[in-house]
Amino acid sequence: MKKGILFIFISVFLVSGIAIAKGPQTDDLDLPENKWWQNPRVVKVLKLTEQEQFRLNDLFVKSQRQMFDLKTNVQKEKFEIEQLLEQKKVDDAACMARFKKLTAAQNALRTQRFQFLLEVRKLLGLDRYQQLKTKFQQRRMRQHQQFRQGPSSMKGGPFPGGKRKGAGISLPPGMKKGPQIPSAPPEGAAKAPGQE
Repeated sequence: MKKGILFIFISVFLVSGIAIAKGPQTDDLDLPENKWWQNPRVVKVLKLTEQEQFRLNDLFVKSQRQMFDLKTNVQKEKFEIEQLLEQKKVDDAACMARFKKLTAAQNALRTQRFQFLLEVRKLLGLDRYQQLKTKFQQRRMRQHQQFRQGPSSMKGGPFPGGKRKGAGISLPPGMKKGPQIPSAPPEGAAKAPGQE
């Protein structure tokens, strides 16, 4: 019974581990993960100087380098737990020890993400940080709503620029849209075996 409960607990944790490893679960701490400071609209709204953009990029690169190793550690610990759980006889002590290592690895990853966020906050100051957070949350809400409504609700429809590639090309007179399937083979065409 004890082993069954441990197995269920660890399995649920592994399944939810991806979300946990992504970082703090509060929207208040959520910021874009890309290089948003290189977007001209963001630069204009936040009035970022070239020096600030350079500093943000430097912080991002350093943080990402550290997170590569931390993410690898999380994946390694998940793999090791899976190996222990797949054994015929489950060793409770070994599973719990590995589980603690996984938790520590996930915490290290979350700490690094938070450290980057803290540096961004210090660089931007309160007002610009609040602006960035608000703009990002609004954008995420719009994307979520568009996703729920389907591709046709997205700005310009499902295709970039509002048109699919080739749309707007006029067809020669008499030609119909869609696949053209001949009703009969052209005159003089070789007939397939069995056709007479």
